[in-house]
Amino acid sequence: MKSLLRKPVFGAMGVLLMLALTAAPALAQFEDEYDPGTPQFQRTWDRTDKPVEDGVISRTWNWGPGRSEVMMEDYTESPDGMRQVQYFDKSRMEITDPSADDDGLWYVTNGLLVVEMVTGMMQVGDANFEAHGAADVNIVGDPGNAFSPTYADIADYDLRDEPADSEGAAITRTLNEDGEAEDDASYAEYGVTAAENVMVPGIDHTVAAPFWEFMNSSGPVWEDGQIVQDLLFPNPYYATGLPITEAYWATAPVGGTDTDVLWQCFERRCLTYTPANDAGFQVEAGNVGQHYWTWRYADQPQPENYDGTYYADLNQFNDSGVSGSVMLTLDGTQLSVEIDASGLTPDVEHLQHIHGFEDGSESTCVDSDAYGPVIVALEPFPMADADGNLSYSQTLTVDPEMLGDPAMRAVVIHGMMVDDEYNVGIPVACGDLEEGDAPEPGEYDGMYYTEIGGLNESGVTGTATFELDGDQLHVSVNADGLAALEQHAQHIHGFNAEDMAALLQSQVAVCPTPDMDMNEDGFVDLPEGAPAYGPVLYGLEPFPSADNAGEIAYQETLTVDPEVLGDLSQRVIVLHGGEGADGLDPLLPVGCGEIMEGELPEQPDAEEYHLYFGELNNSGVMATGTLTLNEDQLTVEINGTGFEADMVHPQHIHGDDGELAVCPGPDYDEDGDDWVDLEEGADAYGGVQLPLTIGGEADAYPTASGDGSFSFSETYTVDPIAYEDVEERVIVLHGLSDGEEYIATLPIACSMIVPADSEAYVADDLDGANELPEASLSDGYGNAMFWYDDFDDILYYMLNVKDVDDVTAAHIHAGREDENGGVVAFLFSLDDGADPVEAYGILSTGRITADDLVGVLDGMTLMDLVDLMEGSDDITSDSYVNVHSDEYPGGVVRDQITAVDPGA
Repeated sequence: MKSLLRKPVFGAMGVLLMLALTAAPALAQFEDEYDPGTPQFQRTWDRTDKPVEDGVISRTWNWGPGRSEVMMEDYTESPDGMRQVQYFDKSRMEITDPSADDDGLWYVTNGLLVVEMVTGMMQVGDANFEAHGAADVNIVGDPGNAFSPTYADIADYDLRDEPADSEGAAITRTLNEDGEAEDDASYAEYGVTAAENVMVPGIDHTVAAPFWEFMNSSGPVWEDGQIVQDLLFPNPYYATGLPITEAYWATAPVGGTDTDVLWQCFERRCLTYTPANDAGFQVEAGNVGQHYWTWRYADQPQPENYDGTYYADLNQFNDSGVSGSVMLTLDGTQLSVEIDASGLTPDVEHLQHIHGFEDGSESTCVDSDAYGPVIVALEPFPMADADGNLSYSQTLTVDPEMLGDPAMRAVVIHGMMVDDEYNVGIPVACGDLEEGDAPEPGEYDGMYYTEIGGLNESGVTGTATFELDGDQLHVSVNADGLAALEQHAQHIHGFNAEDMAALLQSQVAVCPTPDMDMNEDGFVDLPEGAPAYGPVLYGLEPFPSADNAGEIAYQETLTVDPEVLGDLSQRVIVLHGGEGADGLDPLLPVGCGEIMEGELPEQPDAEEYHLYFGELNNSGVMATGTLTLNEDQLTVEINGTGFEADMVHPQHIHGDDGELAVCPGPDYDEDGDDWVDLEEGADAYGGVQLPLTIGGEADAYPTASGDGSFSFSETYTVDPIAYEDVEERVIVLHGLSDGEEYIATLPIACSMIVPADSEAYVADDLDGANELPEASLSDGYGNAMFWYDDFDDILYYMLNVKDVDDVTAAHIHAGREDENGGVVAFLFSLDDGADPVEAYGILSTGRITADDLVGVLDGMTLMDLVDLMEGSDDITSDSYVNVHSDEYPGGVVRDQITAVDPGA
């Protein structure tokens, strides 16, 4: 291991002298070693590497020795287009914005060096890149070995697109000579697993456990002039960036010895895990800084070959009305050109050229200053015919280096009448050249739509539809939740082929997620969201203003360039303008929708459910209600009587995911105090899923009126996915006096949530007089309600019984009112060894399926039971409910089951 050559720390004058260095490649040889060259670089280096240099800890370098002095590199957004950098063995330190707040962490960054070497695109600005060719440098092992992949291989083998490992999965994967992943069981001995899945737009990979442990590890670090114990990386991704590959094993020569090494590449670094190394050196960062410097400054790429076809659509300049098309074919020094145009001044010569910039930067047809000087004259200049049409076809000999990349050039036609005089130099048509054959007209014509969701907790919702017909785009946007009476910018965003940023992620634009808030101010602002949704392609103008209710209704037909707009199914719509960190921010993204092909689906009908409350704890409460779920809007209405007058009554939707919630009967009274309290009831109905409060405010539960009546209606915004199985939940009402004090948590009524279109049945008069062969003398009474959901083939039930002692069981029996029949389904039964219970309200609730049928219906369908409940004629039912007790084992209360109106 090399030791760092120590030099005096630079003072302010020393830093200024270093900043005066010329831009690269005026570099010392990379074999030299240098100290960190600014106070900020020194502070960043000291934190993790000073304890290593001083021998405080035996572990791998994080940065390694300095390998360049401070230098200046091109970067568009930095002052004068240049930023300070310094190269180290394992990375590069950067100060992109010297005027930024020095927060001690993100003021100094290390670049996406691995991404640049993989894509071959050298980053010279936030969205500016230069083609450089992927780096053919080994990631693992001795340089030039044939047993480990290179950065270029990651792109060639599409390793960035390989699916993510499941967390906890064993990693025994290696790459064969064709770059295909194969399992090699011999690596299982190391017991390496996948630890942390990282999923953000364009990235879905899982960090291997040794690397995740390293990224979150603690140890001696240098802070404020002393050694302290702390995290090596305050943010686990600060040094590495996000993973861009999965982890792979390789057996490669290290110091000439074949060694098993696990490797995984991240945006900023590649990490290796060598089980044979000492503990402090098992996980190391590869020498990405060395690799990148060599790639950028020592390995000069060969001139690009731009042979191929290119096209452009000509659009008018200076209101000339000219339109047309251009097709180029480049083959070495031979450039074939075909131009067809109309709307020109007739019977005169029209100059025409390929325009561009000598530095290779992109020409555009925004205005005459944007397309640059003449690169190639398309001679001989043609004459327009008497109708103002022009048709030109020539093969020219050109210098390919001077022409450069045709896709960065524009074709311009000149010449028009001005004040009755022909001006040969005025541009009348311009077209941006693109690589490839011109697409067929109307390639992306059709219908598109999206559902708009809120960004930055704005609450914005809405829909947008699009119809593209040639260059006519019909747009309709309806949204609410916007800042009232404010204008809201709205755009179609996306990536086109020339957007270099698109090469670093998916070509498809997506809506940003909260974790893209890089400055951690609580908002994903415009530039932070841009890596997800891309630049503006078209403004949906005129921008609308929201009305008093914060709603917009926008309809316009826009003229667009279909080639710029491209495939709408790869675009998003973004709405702007809302409350940001410093008040109203007109640029803040507040709504976004990913556009899909097709017509806006009809909104599904609201799902409606009935609520039938049975009393708990002898409360005397009687209540019914409805629950309506309309996408993310959940409305609950409850009306009832028998509540504690003038008292607050908490109420909730209860349930546990994956468990069927039921209403508690007296068998849940575990302590035998004749009360089913909150904790005992929770064993039946689970935890609170949604407090049913007034206005959604915490603890703002409704109060019963002075006569004990109760009326409640509220709508809540919920996650629709979490309520897909709302019928597996129950609603519980609380609040009852135990004779001494009012207990707000005591359950007083409970209802299942029953689909409204269910068929309803009832045994509404459970009575001892109905028992056969002779009536029981019990004063007990009650009812049983059933609802059959034929869609899911489920029979819901609620059994209410009062004033019956020592209940042992309850069933559905097959039989008419004048006969006894066998049991076909259980409604209530005691656990083995449990004592009989006293019935004082809900005895049981639940569901019956075909698997629950017994007796004569064993093995039959649920419809066979429903047919028994329907009865064989209009007068008689063929089934009944029977409740049994210790005193009356044959039945204490009974009643026939009949069909009723489900809303009754």
